[in-house]
Amino acid sequence: FQAIDSIAMPANSSPGYIWIVDSTRAYVANYAGTVCLLNLTTRTVVQTSSAVVTFPGGIIVNSGRVYVSDFGFFPNLKNIVKVLDGNSLAVVDSAKVGVGAGAMVAGTNRVYVVSSGSFPSKGKVYAINTTTPATVVDSITVGDGPSDIAIKNQSLFVLHGDRVMKLNAAPLSVSDSSFVRISNALYFYAMQTDDITGDI
Repeated sequence: FQAIDSIAMPANSSPGYIWIVDSTRAYVANYAGTVCLLNLTTRTVVQTSSAVVTFPGGIIVNSGRVYVSDFGFFPNLKNIVKVLDGNSLAVVDSAKVGVGAGAMVAGTNRVYVVSSGSFPSKGKVYAINTTTPATVVDSITVGDGPSDIAIKNQSLFVLHGDRVMKLNAAPLSVSDSSFVRISNALYFYAMQTDDITGDI
């Protein structure tokens, strides 16, 4: 791979997570706690929010609103998902989930959030409705330290260090606690679904 261009980000913003809306727009959650709106056509930063989270755990865009989870700093993990207007980047809503709020995916009228939990408590997956006000409408305990989540049709896939769990999206329930498992002291790190093939 070869870089074809670059975008100059604000000083000390420390870009962390990106959500690409289409060929013209993207949003970045910065480790400084701010969010940037990018113009991908002109390769410029259109706008930067004030600090909205302590330390982001993920970002997603759904129905013109930007969801940013606040993971926080260990040992003071945070439990909030902030909702921003997609144009002004002003905070318009928030929802309280479990501590260590991290990766997110969008389903039908819902945003699903993984919360890692604080050991020895188990991690959970939360479903937030995408209407106003943003509220938690479902949750399920999934095990130690879940770190990533993906969606395919009406199934959720939750990443743990040694396995991938499969959940039913609505209502939240366990379909397969070890849909994919790894052994030999190896660990999974990240996960994504292919929109074209459906592969994980």
